[in-house]
Amino acid sequence: MRVIATVMLALTVMASPTTTLAQNVGFEILELTPEGLITWINFELTEAQFDAIELPPGWFKNEPREGDPDASQFLSSPDLPEGEFRGDTLFGYDWTHVATVIDFGLTFDEQGLLSGSIVNKRHEIVYFADHIVTMLISPEGDVYPRVSRDLNRPTDDPTVPAGWRLVEYPIERDQVLRLPDQTVVIRADNEDSFQGPVWCLPRGACRQD
Repeated sequence: MRVIATVMLALTVMASPTTTLAQNVGFEILELTPEGLITWINFELTEAQFDAIELPPGWFKNEPREGDPDASQFLSSPDLPEGEFRGDTLFGYDWTHVATVIDFGLTFDEQGLLSGSIVNKRHEIVYFADHIVTMLISPEGDVYPRVSRDLNRPTDDPTVPAGWRLVEYPIERDQVLRLPDQTVVIRADNEDSFQGPVWCLPRGACRQD
């Protein structure tokens, strides 16, 4: 295991949509440890290479994810100073520790349409002007923007339980959003991932009509 000194990882945060974005699909493996589920990510694999990896007990694969924001960056591994990441060569490929799941199995509705976890991570996401942000809003008014989607999702439309709302709203100007260091990650029944809570973004989009 090694510490990588770098200023960013994954999708680079850019000030203009004219800059070329990095690959927007990440492959994740999860390691069960006493501290929680450590999430290791790799952006260079193909889906065939990922599928061919055989994991021993105590390791799990997350489904390939595609990012919903225009860009994003992890600022560090969860327990390291900003700009530093823990890296390791695992199962023949290089991986980087970007998050640790510290609680899981959360439920949010009686039907079980939404499930969730609490994740330690240092993560910024970026929306460029005119991006239509999809946000899940709880009955209490907490806002969770959609951050990633299952690459092989069965449907584009999640089922939203009673009292929750799914809101789409265009961003008027470029926005950089820092997710909480302990992020609540909500998975819908189509594996869409909504993360937060955050303030209402953009202003006025969360108003109950």
